[in-house]
Amino acid sequence: MKLRIPAKATRSDGKKLELYRGRKARRFHLFVSDVEPQSKKMREGDRIKFQDGLLKDMDRRGRQAFKGDIALDLRLATTRHDAPQAHTIAKNLLDLFGTADSTLGGPDRKVLYHDDSQIHALSVSCRHGQDEPIIAVDVRSMSAFRDDLAIAGMADRDDYMDGRDRFEDMRTLREFIAEEASNRAALGSAKYEAMLQFYRWNAQNSALAYASVTTGSLAWLFDVPRRGIFNPFPKQWDTMFRSAPLRIELGELPTKPGESTQFKQRVQAEVAAFKQEWDWLMSPLAVPVALQLVVRPSPGMPRGVLHDLDNIVRDYLIPHFVPTFDTVSDFRWLFENMRDEKPATANRLWLDRMPPKGTRAGVTRYEAWRLPAAKKGEKGFVSAAIVLDDIVSGSLFQQIDRKIGEWAEKLD
Repeated sequence: MKLRIPAKATRSDGKKLELYRGRKARRFHLFVSDVEPQSKKMREGDRIKFQDGLLKDMDRRGRQAFKGDIALDLRLATTRHDAPQAHTIAKNLLDLFGTADSTLGGPDRKVLYHDDSQIHALSVSCRHGQDEPIIAVDVRSMSAFRDDLAIAGMADRDDYMDGRDRFEDMRTLREFIAEEASNRAALGSAKYEAMLQFYRWNAQNSALAYASVTTGSLAWLFDVPRRGIFNPFPKQWDTMFRSAPLRIELGELPTKPGESTQFKQRVQAEVAAFKQEWDWLMSPLAVPVALQLVVRPSPGMPRGVLHDLDNIVRDYLIPHFVPTFDTVSDFRWLFENMRDEKPATANRLWLDRMPPKGTRAGVTRYEAWRLPAAKKGEKGFVSAAIVLDDIVSGSLFQQIDRKIGEWAEKLD
């Protein structure tokens, strides 16, 4: 069927929309609701059964494993009382999406992709203590992701540069804390603590939302679209992004034997310094948070020494960020004390159905992106941040589609 271009749309807009819909139709979607997400401890028989089912599904669709760079969105739900941490589940599944078991034709036969080093954009989220298990995967080529991002980023840039003072709530909190003695005397301790909690929640919502990578800022970092006036100074944008408040600069990734230990020490030191500077805002956390990672490789870095995005988050970030900031894997843990103090409110927040205690420590989501390598003469970088996880907005993958949907509606 030929696409009908809205009357008020330009021919260029209509073509962009037509191409986007074509790319969207070529994505690979997987939704499994009869397999419990598990870590590497998953039984061998269950691993083979899962891969076999996925391979047969791909055969029915006439799909083959992706050969080039990809973007992958992984959404999980667990039901077991002893569910493992989300990042350990992701490690297992990302391995299962690669080389098929020898009984299924491996190592020559591949499943979704040849190797997880192909993943240049990744989002992982998990909800524990659910009624049914879910493994949902959305995969597209990296070129398709960049083209989608170029469209979505245009709308977001207007929001990013709207001139609003995004730090007003932080100043309010800091001033309230600075005048603690007089405020306690005037309000009483109970009311002071309640207002402090409210101001901290408000400040964290504003500040950690501002710290988040958006479709607009990510489009700038990927330098898409490459033509026009939208990103005339990509190098300067890199510098602005890396030095932004609430971002943690971690230098460059290790590439030689022995550098891994040094990098871990640098991560530990930078996280500790960040906590010392922002503890008045971040402790205790009152909002659900995600981890975001942006990597720009050094120029000329061989593909063979590139770190898998999931490995960077799992091996370097989570071990330091989670215990330092006491981050939790589900928003319900933030209101745990309400079950005794305010049972009616607790029920509205589903606190009567808490996730398993063993899953408490963690993050509600983590996302990572590998940018194109730095230009010759420039350095690569690793930039991390704790950001607000807006459950309604979803992953950045979902935000891209929503932005494009809003843009398409305006063409009418």
